[in-house]
Amino acid sequence: MLKSQPEKTISDIYSYDKQILGICRRIEKDLPKNTVELIYKYDREMINTSKAKGTRRKHLQTLYILSKLVEKEWSLVTKDDIEILVSKIMKQFAESNGQESNYSYDHKKVLKIFFRWFKLGSRDLNEVGDPEETKKVKLGKIRDKIVREDLIPSFCIRIICKNCTCEN
Repeated sequence: MLKSQPEKTISDIYSYDKQILGICRRIEKDLPKNTVELIYKYDREMINTSKAKGTRRKHLQTLYILSKLVEKEWSLVTKDDIEILVSKIMKQFAESNGQESNYSYDHKKVLKIFFRWFKLGSRDLNEVGDPEETKKVKLGKIRDKIVREDLIPSFCIRIICKNCTCEN
């Protein structure tokens, strides 16, 4: 007789807990103490507002990279520093033609959310708006990489629909 195994949750499949611990080790090893404490406080905020472990992992990883790029403590960051940081993000992570990539978009999005929380006490744009330092940070449209040739031809869609029976 086979033993039934408990269902694995999504976070088990992706090992988010291990990934988060690994990121936290790097944060503690490479960043100043005040920055580490601030990032952990932000993580508690994400936990308290029921953000998924995948979201937490993404934000912690991105904050680690942003903190290294900004090269100073967040409490000392000015509007000019934000502009320089966004420029670094675009130079390092945008597409080769200078257009927004998913990676550069994510970094700018996390920057805006984190800095909003840091300066205004909330992650929610509708609740507090954007701080002056990040108001001009724009999230560009990401170019679609699907070309017409990748799409299913209309005659195939008609055949599929014709042969499909929907029984409830």
